[in-house]
Amino acid sequence: MNILVAHADLSARGGAEAYAQALIARLRAAGHRVGVLDINGLQSGNQHHQPTLLRLGTLTILRRLSLFKYALVCRVLPRLAQAFDAVILSYGEGPDTGRPTLRILHAPALFSAHPKLLRLLGARAPFWPRQLYALTCRALARPVDNPAQTHTLANSRWTARIAARAHGIAHPDTLYPKVHAHTNARRKRDPHALLSIGRIVPNKRIEDAIAVTEALRARDLPATLTILGRADSRYARRLIRQHQHKPYLRFLANASDAQLREALATARIGLHFYRHEHFGIAVAEMITAGLTPLVYEGGGVRELVPDRTLRFRTIAQATDRAAALLMDAEPKATADLQNSDALSRALSFDAQANRALTPFLRSL
Repeated sequence: MNILVAHADLSARGGAEAYAQALIARLRAAGHRVGVLDINGLQSGNQHHQPTLLRLGTLTILRRLSLFKYALVCRVLPRLAQAFDAVILSYGEGPDTGRPTLRILHAPALFSAHPKLLRLLGARAPFWPRQLYALTCRALARPVDNPAQTHTLANSRWTARIAARAHGIAHPDTLYPKVHAHTNARRKRDPHALLSIGRIVPNKRIEDAIAVTEALRARDLPATLTILGRADSRYARRLIRQHQHKPYLRFLANASDAQLREALATARIGLHFYRHEHFGIAVAEMITAGLTPLVYEGGGVRELVPDRTLRFRTIAQATDRAAALLMDAEPKATADLQNSDALSRALSFDAQANRALTPFLRSL
């Protein structure tokens, strides 16, 4: 079968891109031919073609506009899809391609301008700039809620539930993102070490993790915080300049795999402040490494962290719960988290993907 996977920008290297790459690998392992269309063009076998419209999204001034890049991809997709047997929209909603289609929903809604749904995407008030941006991208992409011959998967039960209401999709199946276990033999952790993993961008709210660390130190708890992630934005550079003089903060910008493993082996508590995280690969990795995660009370990340005492709604509440953990001589047991259904399914992604893809592939 010749299948086209459409994405925004696979070179972005975020969670959605890791998901798409894992899916592509599964399809190829099953013997399918896979073409990839993103803002960098169409790659099919040894052939590469970049439509003129897509070149607009590679301009430096527009390169960070992920939804705009995906809207450009959607615009050219129906024409390019005609050379394939089926289409997988690995970034979310998309246009009617006239081909059997599988949607992978990473968020409840991509092109919505509704304030409640925008908040679930990490947007902050005032919402009108994001609303204008979303409506512009929607007009360009021309997505349809339920095109013919469409199957849908979501990256968490939470995403599936919200998307079902937003798009009228009946009971979309769940395929959690692929997670790699970070087990280690270290027995002694730094008892006051906190860790934050993820791209250093505004919606990750790294400044909130810093605020919790400073509040803990104000309580005479010698907390330290390691901030590890991609730092290729003006926001990241500004945040690092603003805080790099503080000895209790360590920035590992664009860290290597070895630095990630060391940070996971050393820290005791993982902080994750993204509002309404749709799944949370970083949180899953923390759990496999034996850290105790503290996460925002919202989104699909609650499927990884069902323990309410490890969730918070405010910086003050996060500080109180982190303080309680730091003052406990015995680290909180994470065995229940390591055995959760969500994490187990994410760790067995290949088998789960084979199961989830079967109804779509059989329909071709």
